[in-house]
Amino acid sequence: FGGGRSIEGSGIALGLNQGSVTAKNYTKMKEDGGWFSNDKTWTNFTSNSDAQAAVQSAVDSIKSTINRSVVAMSTSIDMSLVKIAETQISTAGRKAEDINKDLEAWLVSAANEMAKNVTGLREFAFYGENAFDALVRLS
Repeated sequence: FGGGRSIEGSGIALGLNQGSVTAKNYTKMKEDGGWFSNDKTWTNFTSNSDAQAAVQSAVDSIKSTINRSVVAMSTSIDMSLVKIAETQISTAGRKAEDINKDLEAWLVSAANEMAKNVTGLREFAFYGENAFDALVRLS
């Protein structure tokens, strides 16, 4: 008659707000509603300080590169505008290489979002070039 619970997926959720990383473990749950009610789905989140520290270290390295470029170009950056909504990266049943590719893609996205806030950069970026690559090229 229903009521059985199952785990539908799990992984890590990453976000960025003004240069600060949020990292949480997530688990997607499902409860079978049975014959007389609908299925229920929800997501549980728990803190992951180790992942947060590791990803924050990588983001700090990117911020350092951006800040050196900003100084070399005699311009400025407004980190208060940087925000990346929480992105879920599934880890359940996946190879470490595949998870790392998703983490790298998130870091590339974070670098690009931060670099977009460098004053005047847009004028010098090539069509289709991401902001971080343009910043590194110009500095």
